[in-house]
Order: sequence, then C-alpha cells, then structure tokens
Amino acid sequence: MVEDNNIIRLPEAASMRRGGMLLEFGTFFGVGAVSTAAHYGLLFALVRSLGIGVIAASTAGACLGAAVNYCLNYFYTFRSSKRHSKAVFIFIAIALCAFALNAVVLAAAMGQAGLSVPAAQILATAVVFVWNYLANRQWTF
Repeated sequence: MVEDNNIIRLPEAASMRRGGMLLEFGTFFGVGAVSTAAHYGLLFALVRSLGIGVIAASTAGACLGAAVNYCLNYFYTFRSSKRHSKAVFIFIAIALCAFALNAVVLAAAMGQAGLSVPAAQILATAVVFVWNYLANRQWTF
C-alpha cells in the first residue's frame, strides 16, 4: 500500500470495488451456465442423433464444456493476457482439484452430516463453484 497525505491506496489488483467483483462473479456464473449448456447439448446430441454411449458422449460434452469455460473466462470474465501455454495447464490443475474437492465434500456431507444425495451434491457444487472462481481468478487468469 502507498500512503499519500493520509490516503491509503491499494495496489491495482486489490482495488476492484465490490460492485466490480460481484459483476465478475456473476459473469463467471453465467459462463458456467453456458459451459454446462454446451456440455449437455453435445451429450444429448451425440446420444440421440448418433447413438453414441452415454459415458463417451458425456465425456465429449465435458471436454467441450471445459473448453468453452476456459475461452469465455479467459477472454470475457477475466480479460486475461496470460499466455495460453501457461494458463491452460493451471486451469486443468484447478479442474482436477475441483473433481477431488467435489468427492470430498459429497462424501463428508452424506457421511458426516447425513445429508441426502441431492442436498449433498448441491452443497458440493456450491463449494466447488466458489473454489473454481477464487482459484482461477488468482492463478489461471
């Protein structure tokens, strides 16, 4: 921080106003919805139109969803200038951590807290969503 006549100025990265960060968080949420729609759209198209198995179709959909998510967050949500050769690997590492975090929260919510499967998954999804936002904001983009 820099002091100037009793005025404390925060570094640029930390100076984002609440409204700006809330807008960014909302954009991140919207990008997630678009990515999920891409995932599900490809899944259903492959299963219904081409007769591809559900697991393979869902995997292809998840890959498309991840690609859409990366691109929209890189160019739109965070307006990143990082090199793709670096950012994409960090994005993948964070996604792998998110898969593990989902499993841990789901298991704990059902086992320790005794929540139903839908309630546990909703909790896990919320935790993973916040993790993904904060981690990608900090390290990927």
